[in-house]
Amino acid sequence: SVAAFAAVGVGLAATVPCLFSLTGRLVPEGRAAALGTVSAVGGVPRIILPWVFGLLAQQASLPAVFLACAVTCGGTLALVLATYRRVAAQAHAAL
Repeated sequence: SVAAFAAVGVGLAATVPCLFSLTGRLVPEGRAAALGTVSAVGGVPRIILPWVFGLLAQQASLPAVFLACAVTCGGTLALVLATYRRVAAQAHAAL
């Protein structure tokens, strides 16, 4: 629905600039490469996952898609937190 697309747009409008800013602060010596990596890693799932979730909805059910979305979001959050902690520890050790 239109409201769902608007909600996604508002969420991404707040999240993407914060992610780019955080990337620039965590990797000051290689900002360009880091931003390129973040853009690629963040952009590819937005292209592929709607297809995957659509196929899952056709083959299984809509609740299975919601479960897959929740698992994907949880795994992504865990990966981001682990990466942030590792990079922050390396930056702290360098000081």
